[in-house]
Amino acid sequence: MSTFLRKLFGDLIGLVFFIAAAAKLMDPVGTGLIVDAYLLNLHLDFLRPCSLAIGLVLSMSEAVVSVGLLTGTFRQFFAWAATAMILFFTLVSVWLVVADPDMECGCFGEAIPLTHTQTLIKNLALCLFCIPAFVPYSNLGYARAHRYVAFGIGVFLMLCYGVFFLVFNPLLEWSELRPSHTIVPEGEAVDERWEYPILPIWDENGEDCSYLAMEGDVALISIYDVDALDSSDKARIASFSQDAVNVGYNAVLLAAGQVAIPGMDTYYADYRKVITMNRSNAGVSFIHDGYIIGKVSFHNYPSFEQMEELHETDAVEAFINSATHRSVALQAFALVFLAVIILV
Repeated sequence: MSTFLRKLFGDLIGLVFFIAAAAKLMDPVGTGLIVDAYLLNLHLDFLRPCSLAIGLVLSMSEAVVSVGLLTGTFRQFFAWAATAMILFFTLVSVWLVVADPDMECGCFGEAIPLTHTQTLIKNLALCLFCIPAFVPYSNLGYARAHRYVAFGIGVFLMLCYGVFFLVFNPLLEWSELRPSHTIVPEGEAVDERWEYPILPIWDENGEDCSYLAMEGDVALISIYDVDALDSSDKARIASFSQDAVNVGYNAVLLAAGQVAIPGMDTYYADYRKVITMNRSNAGVSFIHDGYIIGKVSFHNYPSFEQMEELHETDAVEAFINSATHRSVALQAFALVFLAVIILV
């Protein structure tokens, strides 16, 4: 097998690992939900509290292997590591096809949904790629010294990438509750009740209050882990909600459990709906007449002046501005990463 073909197949495997890792690290909370679904279906309930940690470790492992393969460093180690991971994923995909659980494979997070059969075919193809890329494993050669520098910088960038999205919201979302989408069921009026609302909200008496998120300008504060909030967090939420009301927003507190925020009524929704609404615990989603304009994390609440500016901006323009900022940030990361891998 020529050196060119070995490198080509190795790079293809590295690229697949990179796309998978980048998609998962962009939404670490969502990756934790995918891991949780696996553990639930495999009856490994005792591991479910560690779903987020397991998802992060798995994603970073894929990231490190991808950078290693693309830079050509530590070739024998990463050849064996990639082969072992591919074989493991293939066994999991066989289980998915046989057991057919009602869940996504999560190979690429929510970015590229695959059926169980498609997942198996993809993994079998990667198994075949390992033969020309790595066999024989004892004769893979060594990288030039400067490639190890690229490896170190690449791993550091991927780590920063994952930590950033663990703290802040994903730059891109693929759920039905992503920015630019409406939470008003198609063909329905805002003041009607629906059998299957997109974002079902109820009060403490179980009454349907879904309309609260669909009328006018709404600052929807969503809390999926009420136990993670301390008194200072609750005070910050209360202060922000008062600012939002003074600007002209209807501040709605949506929680997946019992929580008391001074000056606010608490409304409830299913845990997965709350965490889909905003990946940040106590994050804020700005909604205009049922359309989601943008989302901010708990660590990035806008100031009073910023909310005034957003409130006075046309809803379409506000969404375009938000989407542009996210796109530029994502492209900047991609360009920096590729420059490191190719040029260093």
